[in-house]
This record gives sequence, structure tokens and C-alpha cells, in this order.
Amino acid sequence: MKEKILVVDDDADVLDTLKFALTMEDYEVLTATNGQDALKVLQSAVIDLVVTDIKMPVMNGMELMRHIRDFDNEIEIIALTGHATVEIAVEALKNGGAFDFLRKPMEDVNQLFLTIEKALERRRLRRENKRIDIALKASERFNQAIIDSLPFNILVLDKSGVILKANRTWHDFVKEQSVPAGIGSSFWETCGSRIDDKEVISGIRSVLNGEAHRFEKEFLCKQSCPEKWFLLQACCLENGAEQTVISQVDITRIKELETHLIHGHKMQSVATLAGGIAHQFNNALSGITGAVELLKMSVSDTDAQKWLSVMESSSETMIRLTRQLLSFSQQGRYESKILSLNETIRDTLPLLQNILTSRVNIISDLSDDLRNIKADPSQLQMVLYELIVNSIEAIKDSGTIRIESRNTVGANR
Repeated sequence: MKEKILVVDDDADVLDTLKFALTMEDYEVLTATNGQDALKVLQSAVIDLVVTDIKMPVMNGMELMRHIRDFDNEIEIIALTGHATVEIAVEALKNGGAFDFLRKPMEDVNQLFLTIEKALERRRLRRENKRIDIALKASERFNQAIIDSLPFNILVLDKSGVILKANRTWHDFVKEQSVPAGIGSSFWETCGSRIDDKEVISGIRSVLNGEAHRFEKEFLCKQSCPEKWFLLQACCLENGAEQTVISQVDITRIKELETHLIHGHKMQSVATLAGGIAHQFNNALSGITGAVELLKMSVSDTDAQKWLSVMESSSETMIRLTRQLLSFSQQGRYESKILSLNETIRDTLPLLQNILTSRVNIISDLSDDLRNIKADPSQLQMVLYELIVNSIEAIKDSGTIRIESRNTVGANR
């Protein structure tokens, strides 16, 4: 697109001459005979440069230049006059904002062409700088938006530790902790004093001083409320500005999960050991309970029967403890399957015969249309067994334990 030049002069011959010469130089040329007409042209067209006479009727060149500066400060101006004085030249350049000042008549039109090209080149540079500045600001806003969206703290420090930039997460964090650590404040005075780990402080300083390119460490911030674990990373920016980026990630939840995981591994080891012990106990108790039953059938002595009953009762207690150990050793890895609750109840009742006495009676009333359930058979039987045993132990004199099974109203399974 051709660059547009507005020539303003009250001399028609000068206008025609300049228009012809500049058109031949491949410029688009518009003309006006006074300052007032020139302003009308400026309002209707985008002008790159104005070549104006100083002495004109209606509105002179000086007044026109002031209006141009108010209208568009980026339009370049070249002043022409046949009455050149030092005072006029100074006023045109200083107060009027003209790029240059030339005398009329011009002995060498090439001087005008050269001056116009220099003025337009400055305008191009200004516009390019403006475009670059707008692009840079847009890029900075975009980058800041990305940084603000990150869920961890980010800071940019200069060599002395002054905070130059920070993301929104950081501002929210320091606000939550009531720490006055805004842009322009010292990291050491506001945040460094809250870091108890000397290795972290030393690592950050080494990056700021250029002794190390990168530093990373987990640390516990005891002065935060509540206490938090952070992963801190400090990295030198390779932009020649001697700046350091610090990121601070809250890893408190990860540390808690690690603790639970370690605890889980320990419990798994204990559970494995408990399972092994329980199986050994089961083997031993099977022999003891079998021997006791045989002795009770073959011994008629009353005292002996009494002590055998004590042994039998103790064995039953150990059997219950063994079942609890086996349950613990499974650590929730139960074998669930579809089963009949009524059948499980019927299978459990015979196990209670050895601890039942004549003072306690058990009555079962099981529904014939009871729906099946999904459960671990051994776990369910252990629960039923313990419930009934607890009920027996709760009866002081004599009583009846009633076991019923029913479908609940509205239950789908």
C-alpha cells in the first residue's frame, strides 16, 4: 500500500509541482490550500506525512502542526517556508513537533525526497515498535495467565532476592499465611525467615549467586498454619537478566499418602505373621479339642470331667481368638459370593453346642423366602457366632435367644 502524503500550501504552483514530483516517487498525494482544509483531509484519510507551508491564510502552518499533534502524534511533519528565520525554525521543530524544516524555493528537490524518506522511515519504526510492544504485552498477559493457572507457587527473583513476579497461587498463599510478600519485597525478609531448613536456604542462595544452575529439595514448613510439606525448586533463567525462578509445590497430601502406604506395608507384614500364627494355633487347638472330647467320653470321674470342661472352654476361647487373627490377616481381601443367610445361620448353631447351658435356649425363626446375599462366608459366620456368644454371656440367669431372618421392606438385594 502506498504511503499517503498531505501537501499544504496556499501557492497553487507549489502544490502542483510537489504533487507531481511526489507522485512520480510512488507516493499517494493529497493537497490543501490552508490549515483548516488540511484538518478536514486528516479526518477523512489516514495520512502518513504532512508537508506544510508556515505562512498561510485562515490557519497558518504553526497552528496546523499543533492541531496535528493533538489529532495524531505519530504523523510526521516537514515544515516549508520562504521566510525562514532561526526563531521560526526553532518553533516549528520544538513546539510544532516537525521532523525537519526546509526553505522555499528549494534548489534541489532531492533534498525534499531524502527528508521525506527519513521522516517516513521514522514513522515506520515507530509503528513497528508499537506493534512489537503490543505483541509483547499480549504475550506477557498470555504467559501470566498460564502461570496463574498453575496450582503451585511460582516466583521470579532478581540476584539480590527481590520478588519481581509471582503467580496468583503465590499471592493467595501469602495472603492465607498473612505474609507481606508482594512484588518488590525481599524474599529473604518475608519468606526466607519462615524456612527452617538451612539446606533449602543455602540452595536458593547458590542459584541466586550463580554458583549452581538448579536446586531441588523437599522440606517441612513448620511456620505455616497448618504445617505443610513443600517441594521447592530453584532454577536460573537463561535470559541474561540474572533472574531465578522458584516453584513451591504443596506435597503435604503426598506425604500423608506415603505415610499411610508405609503403615499399610507394615500392617500387611503383621497380618501375614498373624495369619501364620493363627494357622499354627488352629492345628494345635484341633489336637487339643479332639483329645478333650475323647477324654470326656472315656473318663467318668467328676473332678476330671470338671477340669476337662475348663480345658474345653479355654479351647473355645482360643478358637475365637484364632478366627479373629485369621480375619485380620486377610486385610479386607474377602472372598464375597452369593449365599443363603439361613444356611449360614443353620451351619453356625451347631458350633455353639459346647458353650450352651441348660439355662439358655436358642430359637430360630427363619423366613422361607429370604433373599440371597453377597458376603464372605467365613466372615459372616464369625459375626453370627460372636453375636450369639455375646448374647449368651449377657444372660445372667436364664433366658431365650431368638434368631429371626426377614426381607426388609423396600430392599432390592
